[in-house]
Amino acid sequence: MKFQSQQLMIRPAQVEDAKQIQQIYTPYILNTVFNLEETVGTLSYYEQLIIEAQSHLPFLVAEYEGVIVGFVYVSEISFMLNLVNTCALSIYVAEDTPVRGVGQSLFTALERTLTALGMTQIIANIVATNERSIRFHEKNGFQLLSTFPQAGYKFGQWHDVKWFGKKLVAEPEQSEVLPTESLSFSIY
Repeated sequence: MKFQSQQLMIRPAQVEDAKQIQQIYTPYILNTVFNLEETVGTLSYYEQLIIEAQSHLPFLVAEYEGVIVGFVYVSEISFMLNLVNTCALSIYVAEDTPVRGVGQSLFTALERTLTALGMTQIIANIVATNERSIRFHEKNGFQLLSTFPQAGYKFGQWHDVKWFGKKLVAEPEQSEVLPTESLSFSIY
């Protein structure tokens, strides 16, 4: 299952992609408040992330001329509540990517995949100062659900966090998400 746009290819992540995913993610952790994590995970952490995410939900990468230039995955957010068919979005693009439209291509492929699997909505939490990410999500139909004042702390400062949501279907037809193996057609 692949989606190609010019030389950009969207495909499921493989464990072998972990090093490049780590390289994309690291600057967001070390140099920005857009990701509130403070420590870079080990290579085995990213390998495990790919394995666990793909066991039941999609984890996609964008590849350009043999190099991973972005990735997107979703995770369940059933903590504290029984949020059925709802997932949390994580999308990252390499800062030095030589091609435009990586984030949009990744999100489009992910949205198609999630809809086919029966997911009904996506949640994204964004640090309030990340205006580019907020514009991206609003452009893709996300609506502001809530703002949590001073909910994140990094680099010696408090940061407001905004939660955005997007419904994928008007009325859910099923209460269980299908396994990723159930897809029998190309959606990326």
